[in-house]
Amino acid sequence: MQKLVSYLYADDKYLSLIPMVAPYSVIGTYKFKIKIAPGSLKKGKAGKEILNFFQVNKDITNQERQLLKMITDEEIVQTMLPGVKLTGVGMLQMKQKEKQLKKQQPKKNK
Repeated sequence: MQKLVSYLYADDKYLSLIPMVAPYSVIGTYKFKIKIAPGSLKKGKAGKEILNFFQVNKDITNQERQLLKMITDEEIVQTMLPGVKLTGVGMLQMKQKEKQLKKQQPKKNK
C-alpha cells in the first residue's frame, strides 16, 4: 500500500475501503460519509443501512460499488458505535422509500 486517500477518483485503482468512525469535522472532505448521533439503532443494522445507502447512491462508480460490497458485516460491527441514529443527505428519502415498499408488499396470512 502506497498511501491512504480520503477521496476516490474514477481513473485510479483501489484495493479496498476501510470503514471508520471519526468526528464529522475531520471527514468533511471524504466522499463516503454519514453523520451518526445517539439513538436506538444497533451496530449491525446501522452498518447495513450505511452500506445500502452508499451502494444506491447515483454518484457512485462501479469500482466503488464493488469495493463497498467487499466490506464484511464483521468489519462494520467492529467499527460502529452502539445505539446510533443515522443522518445524512438523502438518508431520509431512502428510509421513506423503504417504508413505502413495505406497505405495498402483500401481508402474509397466518
